[in-house]
Amino acid sequence: MKGQSEEIRILAVSAYNAGQTARLLSEVFGVTSRTIFLWVKEAKEGQTAGKKRGHRQRCLNPEEEKRLDELVNENPDMTLAELRDDLRKQCSLPTIMRALKRLGYRVKKNSEGQRTKS
Repeated sequence: MKGQSEEIRILAVSAYNAGQTARLLSEVFGVTSRTIFLWVKEAKEGQTAGKKRGHRQRCLNPEEEKRLDELVNENPDMTLAELRDDLRKQCSLPTIMRALKRLGYRVKKNSEGQRTKS
């Protein structure tokens, strides 16, 4: 569900403070009464705008993923830590692994647990 605009939130809080019930306001604005109470609480704390929604940005942008692809093609036996260090990024090893999976790479290991050469 899309978040409500700041104007709607201010109107709802003003109406609640003027004596309207949260139940009535929830029907008028199309939100739950719990949302009305949350907006009132946030307004008392000075916050009238909604919180930012969405995901964080990826650690590796498309150019860095292209460089990662080049590094793997140049030396397929590099470890995840070596790849991260060559990219000069401060991200987790699972982040590097997910980027490799997005690029179509799969990690195979032999019986000793070492990466196999391609």
